[in-house]
Amino acid sequence: MSGHWNRSGWRDRHYAWLMPARPPRRNESRRRLLLLAALCLVWIGLLIWPGPQLGAFLTAQTARLAHATRQGNTRTVTAGAGQHPPGVTVSNGSLHTAWQVGIQAAGAPDQDTGVRTIIETRLPQRVSDQTTDYYWIGAYLSDGSFVQAGYYISWLDDTRAGWFYCAFTANGQKGPCAMGTLGSAGGNGSRHTYTLETLSGATTGGVEWRVTLDGATIGQFAWTASDTGIFMPGIYAESSGYTPHAATSQLGPVRFSGGIQVRPSGQTDYVAAPHAQVQYNATDICPPYGVAADGLGIALLGSGLDCPPGSSQLW
Repeated sequence: MSGHWNRSGWRDRHYAWLMPARPPRRNESRRRLLLLAALCLVWIGLLIWPGPQLGAFLTAQTARLAHATRQGNTRTVTAGAGQHPPGVTVSNGSLHTAWQVGIQAAGAPDQDTGVRTIIETRLPQRVSDQTTDYYWIGAYLSDGSFVQAGYYISWLDDTRAGWFYCAFTANGQKGPCAMGTLGSAGGNGSRHTYTLETLSGATTGGVEWRVTLDGATIGQFAWTASDTGIFMPGIYAESSGYTPHAATSQLGPVRFSGGIQVRPSGQTDYVAAPHAQVQYNATDICPPYGVAADGLGIALLGSGLDCPPGSSQLW
């Protein structure tokens, strides 16, 4: 991908698909209203939740910088005001549409045809009004498009989590996106493998991506690119809203076991990225949201964690 994302412009397009359905006219029958409510209640709830932002983990980076980073030429971005005690959420007074903290798969091969991670479901969480918490794995692809999958927790019900996946074109247009019902991401403390991968021998004759949760397919769609090119996949915790908001939601912290695994082009097995590189979507994200590692390839992302410098190596 060349150049930078026009983040303000793409957000307007992205949120348009999440607007609630138009209500029925007043002169329709009560029976029809009840039927529509019964059929659509859950999905209307899903549609009004703000979606995750795709552009943050390459903020201010071009494709050339991404390639240079893989070769060890990293750029350091100073994070927030420093470390703070674990478990303490500190509001720094800033406002962002999306608060994101995560890591990228430094040192992984180029042109990966699959990415996966194990994400812990942590419930309940404190989710501020008009916002949603997201935990996901994602990757830019060789043509600048983007795919992601994980789970969400909405302010409408912070006691249950549902899976989701989305794809976006290189210019930020929404492609295939779906959100699972509440509870579809398992109960508190459960851990689930989220996988995004291309299919061999796709029936359409073109590129197809498959999204799986613990090996079971939850989505499959034709797409425009088959691999990650020179871009680094990432795993993220995120507080997302329709408009800029303060960091008042409690993001986990959530455990990502095994870090980021990739499937190199032409291979069938997944391998773990040897290094993890810290990323924030703005310099004032940490605190309150941070990153930690246990030295065994397991990352913690979310509230009350330390603030290593952006683009620094976590392991």
